[in-house]
Amino acid sequence: MNHIDQGLKVKRRGEKGGIMIYIFIAVAMFAALSYTVSSMLRGGGNVTTISQEQAGIFASEIMNYGRSLRAGVQDMRISNGCADDEISFENSEIGGYTYTTRDQCKIFNRLGGTKTFLEPNERAMDGGMSAIGNFPFWRFDANHCVVNIGTHSGTCEETEIDLIASLVGVKREVCIELNEKLGIDNPSGEPPSEGSSTSPIFAGTYGPASHIVFGDDGPSLVGKMAGCYQDPNGFSANAYIYYQVLLAR
Repeated sequence: MNHIDQGLKVKRRGEKGGIMIYIFIAVAMFAALSYTVSSMLRGGGNVTTISQEQAGIFASEIMNYGRSLRAGVQDMRISNGCADDEISFENSEIGGYTYTTRDQCKIFNRLGGTKTFLEPNERAMDGGMSAIGNFPFWRFDANHCVVNIGTHSGTCEETEIDLIASLVGVKREVCIELNEKLGIDNPSGEPPSEGSSTSPIFAGTYGPASHIVFGDDGPSLVGKMAGCYQDPNGFSANAYIYYQVLLAR
């Protein structure tokens, strides 16, 4: 082998080594970028504003969980024969939901609805609403009605109260995206305004008489099983609240 051939082989080995270094650098940079993007979308850092794309992702997560809870309630009623007042939201995170009922009617029990009590993504929630009781967890309300859902047509009698899950304090951008995905009108680009108030949580009893009606102030919520609205003076001034009907009565 002459000196020229030996020189070419050394050069090629050097080229291969250089290429491998560039590949390793590219892989490392891609991994770092992926981590940064994932961290931004899933809650990394104390960022208060979110993009429309991020709001859409968070909105889908909230909708999917709400629908999962509804499916759990329906399954318990069909498979386990749970009556309206047997359904329980007893969980290990928030108190007040415990009352005497069958395990087969507890949505967060392996014998009942088999669901997991989840906290929503922190970046979907407005930290300024942290003074609201049990923020940022879901609530399960005892005295809400939706116009044209179930038997309710306008007055919301005690027998017409719907079983509803609420998420109080979602960010405005997320609220808007929730309604966009649900086909609900956001008047002038803002979520509908709906009068509300602090309500009792559901622990086997529907009521009391001071019922909260969705759709009487914000007509775009009429007949909607789920939606997001702005509460001007209820839980907290200008809070945005998402609701999901779990059981229409």
